[in-house]
Amino acid sequence: KPVGPDGEESIQKDGIKAWRYGGDFGDQPTDYDFCLNGLVLPDRSLKPAMAECLKVQQSIQIKSEHPTNGKFTLINEQDFSSTENLKLQYRLFCEADERMLEGTIDLRSVEAGKSLDFELPVIASEEAHLLMRTGQTLILFEVILAKDTPWAKAGHVFAWEQFELSAPIKKPFPIPEASLNKAEDGTYMVETEAYSAKVNSDGLLCSLSFAGQAELLASPLTVNLFRCPTENDGIKTLQGNTDKPEYAFYHENKAFGPWLSHKLDTVIPILEEIHVQEGQLCIQHRLENADHEAFGLFCQHLVFSSDQLHYQCTFDLNNTIDDYPRVGLTCSLEKRWDACRYFGLGPQENYPDRKDGAQMGDYRATIDELYVPYIVPQDYGLRTGVKRLDLYDGDSGGVQFACPSEFSFALHRYSIAELWRKLHADELVQSEVQYLYLDAKVRGVGTATCGPDTLEQYKVPNGVYHLNFTIGSSR
Repeated sequence: KPVGPDGEESIQKDGIKAWRYGGDFGDQPTDYDFCLNGLVLPDRSLKPAMAECLKVQQSIQIKSEHPTNGKFTLINEQDFSSTENLKLQYRLFCEADERMLEGTIDLRSVEAGKSLDFELPVIASEEAHLLMRTGQTLILFEVILAKDTPWAKAGHVFAWEQFELSAPIKKPFPIPEASLNKAEDGTYMVETEAYSAKVNSDGLLCSLSFAGQAELLASPLTVNLFRCPTENDGIKTLQGNTDKPEYAFYHENKAFGPWLSHKLDTVIPILEEIHVQEGQLCIQHRLENADHEAFGLFCQHLVFSSDQLHYQCTFDLNNTIDDYPRVGLTCSLEKRWDACRYFGLGPQENYPDRKDGAQMGDYRATIDELYVPYIVPQDYGLRTGVKRLDLYDGDSGGVQFACPSEFSFALHRYSIAELWRKLHADELVQSEVQYLYLDAKVRGVGTATCGPDTLEQYKVPNGVYHLNFTIGSSR
């Protein structure tokens, strides 16, 4: 199959180009896809990591000791150029309000190596303070090109900085309002004018639909501790060479070794106890893999109000392994749920150790836009720092997951098993359902394909983790 940026006749499937790598041409010996993890794809389209480069390498900085007083300093770290061809613009916005305050600041010409102090009076305005009282409020500064250059067009973002002006507002603990009914088969059901929900006999939320909307869940909301390994977690194309000494570098001390040997992809919750206490549905499971190896406990508390479901869960993981890929929940959705809106870090994918280039904001995306066509299929599309996630079915349905703290999410059109099994992106087969992942903690990606693993602060050790959502209609 043709490869390279000029391979116009390359076979495509679902819009994914059929790139090939070592070993695909009968070439032996080979390093297969090592090292196929640069900043651009073969057609020079950008990978999400390029946004990280823009941010960490930017030569214009904006700093403030106290952003709420409206005083900032712009520093020109360029060696030779002034800011003559740059414009400074701002957007002030709140996660709980659609309104936005925006404008342009007179930058003047700041010479190379010099700085400029400036003030932003809008931060002291009543409009800005109203937003700050409403919820988490941020201000985003963007330095953009004023005129075309040989390397980029006018409007290209040259540098940016973001500051928090007010923190999220904590909400009171919900009060049970809806009647909880237990059936003879051990299931629990709730039905109000606003929604209906069902918890199956295994103690898992298996049905949720809001008035006038289609069913959300195609499978129960359950525990997930596994991700399809990234190339930095371990190189799957070399798994057939684990017994060859010359390939030891590719296998020793790789993160995915314990994940695979302990079969994290088979971990399921086993019901131990379920009861109603003060209007809450309290559920406890133990976590086991296919070999009945124990990984700890999973506890859920569900509070049903008249128009929303309040869901809390705790993962208490033991030391069976000391470094997990993720800790969270997953479920499958009907294919119609194929778009989302979220308030979190974006717009591109980002991970705990690769999010400096992501901006906090309000973003919309389809499931296809969330996909990243890594040539060798692997985990993709994570968004971190998320406070609110709305799922849409393309018709009349909208369901919102709101979190008082932060969580991560991903929405995939391929199963983890499919991503792991296939060696080329164009060979992937879409499932009959979509896959939603809601995570309390996710491991960083590091650089262990040919360098150091992710730093300790970005690993996921055994311990206790929490997730807390209010789930309601967003229509």
